[in-house]
Amino acid sequence: MPKGEMVTYQLIERLEELGLFRESVLKGVISCNFIDYKLIYERYVEYRRSHNKMDSYELTSMDYAVHLNTVRRVVSIMES
Repeated sequence: MPKGEMVTYQLIERLEELGLFRESVLKGVISCNFIDYKLIYERYVEYRRSHNKMDSYELTSMDYAVHLNTVRRVVSIMES
């Protein structure tokens, strides 16, 4: 990734600061899946503060009743 480029999570945070995230989702510009992705990613990051990566994936998947691979995919999307 080029220096200074925003990852997806940072872009979503910026859009929220500007009051544009919700409107973009409502208008269909951004997939409504990103609402869930944001929540899942934030929980994963919270777990990473005190757990290893694999445990964080597993704990997050249990919290949101999704497959572990779903959490991995979300993390990958939000960090790209």
